[in-house]
Amino acid sequence: MTTLAAPQHERPQDSARITPAGLLRRRARQMPGALALLDPPNRRSLVPPASRLPSAASLPSAPRRLSYGDADAAVDALAAYFEQLGLMPGDCLAVQLPNLIESPLTLLGAWRAGLSVAAVPMLWRRTEVARVCDMLEPAGLVGISTYGGDRPAALLRDVAATRLSVRFVMGFGPDLPDGVSSLDDAILDGPTPGFAPRACTGPALVTFTARPGAPLVPLFRHEDDLLLQGAMSVMALGLDRHDILLNPYPLTGPVSIAAGLAPWLIGGTALVQHDPFDYDVLVQQILSTDATATALPGTVLDRVTEDRVFADPQCKLRHVGRVWAAPKLAERAGSGPPDDRGASISIRWAISPA
Repeated sequence: MTTLAAPQHERPQDSARITPAGLLRRRARQMPGALALLDPPNRRSLVPPASRLPSAASLPSAPRRLSYGDADAAVDALAAYFEQLGLMPGDCLAVQLPNLIESPLTLLGAWRAGLSVAAVPMLWRRTEVARVCDMLEPAGLVGISTYGGDRPAALLRDVAATRLSVRFVMGFGPDLPDGVSSLDDAILDGPTPGFAPRACTGPALVTFTARPGAPLVPLFRHEDDLLLQGAMSVMALGLDRHDILLNPYPLTGPVSIAAGLAPWLIGGTALVQHDPFDYDVLVQQILSTDATATALPGTVLDRVTEDRVFADPQCKLRHVGRVWAAPKLAERAGSGPPDDRGASISIRWAISPA
């Protein structure tokens, strides 16, 4: 069994404590029909449909909207499938997915099954993925069949063939390569009878940063850490279930957690995914989704401001965050390098122009 252990003290297990997957369950019971997740409108260009005849596995290539009830059912199905494979609490999944709704569903499904997730950026190729496998020894890899003309799931399968720790390779999308099991089918099949969630016994999320002399440094975050980051955003912005968060950052770093995934679950908002960064699509989403909050890199925010997007009558944004990178923060504040928790960004929120 491969068990991921973070260099931290063990945290007490409390069956009554709040968890990200538990919050999703709570929202699903409170408002099952409310909008939870929304795909980017250009999903078809990112993940084209299958060339063969349509089948259940090829349907998800269209942009999708999921209610809280549907999202919770999908997470249950994924968690049950992970358990059915024999994955155990403490095992690690290395997940490489674009900013589509499959990304938060997979994270929550893994956490509901008691697994840890190593979030791998889409830009990483064979060398970086192999290094992650050598470092963390994941029991499974999760990818997508096609993305931007590439075949990420095939790459993950090839890496897995040379790594003894990897027992399963799974993927979303049509035309998955041989040896890669379909998670779309797992969601369609639903959870097995008698499925019960399991507690996450190790770090929930592993992301990566780089430091001088160390190009790949893992950063470990427990479920409590993720929720604390989200709670600060919810309190600072006064978010509630009427808000809609536009998330243009992939779930591989602190911005997407602090300004996207965690506040979405805590506030009971809707989460709109944007696969970064297509400027025209981003503007379309700002104006068409009724988004009330988002966080953007300074260069993108400056262009949106220059184009007077915030002044458009269709724009409903109440809060816009400017994201600062660590070097800029150090330069402005005269501080040293980021600490060992990986706090390498800051979000400065402001009220958007009326």
